Amino acid sequence: MNGKKTNGSGNGHDPDEDKSIVRFPTREERKKREELRLRAAAPPKNKIKEPFFNFGLIPLFTRAVLLIFVVVQVGIMLAPEELRTQIVYTFGFVPAYFTGVLKPFPYGAVLSPITHIFIHGGWMHLAFNSVMAVSLGVFFEREFGTRRTIIFFFICGIAGALVYFALNPFSEIPVIGASGSVSGLFGALIMQLGKRGGLGHKTRGPWPLIGFWIVFMILTGSLSGGGVAWQAHIGGFLAGIGLLHLMQKGKIRL
Repeated sequence: MNGKKTNGSGNGHDPDEDKSIVRFPTREERKKREELRLRAAAPPKNKIKEPFFNFGLIPLFTRAVLLIFVVVQVGIMLAPEELRTQIVYTFGFVPAYFTGVLKPFPYGAVLSPITHIFIHGGWMHLAFNSVMAVSLGVFFEREFGTRRTIIFFFICGIAGALVYFALNPFSEIPVIGASGSVSGLFGALIMQLGKRGGLGHKTRGPWPLIGFWIVFMILTGSLSGGGVAWQAHIGGFLAGIGLLHLMQKGKIRL
């Protein structure tokens, strides 16, 4: 015995001495650690990539409107030219039918204040209204629910047709497209943003933007040579603003 104390293991070394020794990993340990690091950083093989456009996330009514737009457009484009014209003049909104200027009155025209919403003049017209309808419809339907979205959509579309009729009662040109409905949702969006202070100026609220948009629509319609029914745009826009204002004030319950 040399008089040195030993630890419980009987190895003859001071335990503090082992703590001061730095142990480096072996080559195999380093390789295994690198494999584990790369495996953790790599994405799972079965991970589903998010699509650029997820149709399933669009709320129910907005999705239905988009599908109807496309189905109606495809049907009209595939129809013979004579039938295509008949569809547009029957289910598009023609004021002259209701003032007796254009005869005979087709029975289907009774529904035209609603059916004109789903007919478009071409793929570009359809694409523009579809993008706007989805953008505004998703916001509105998530904010206010499906039932209110349906009410707003159709009332604003009908309001657009009525304002066009009031300003052009003898027009024989069919009004087609969802511009009145879409404009109504846009008007409601402006009002909602104004209420939340999202338009910057608290005292003026949404009114400068509303005034600008109305003037812009009138100028656009005038410069288009009659190709844009700005009256329907403004009619739907004002209907959306009025409906939401009355709803926020508690005057109506939708």
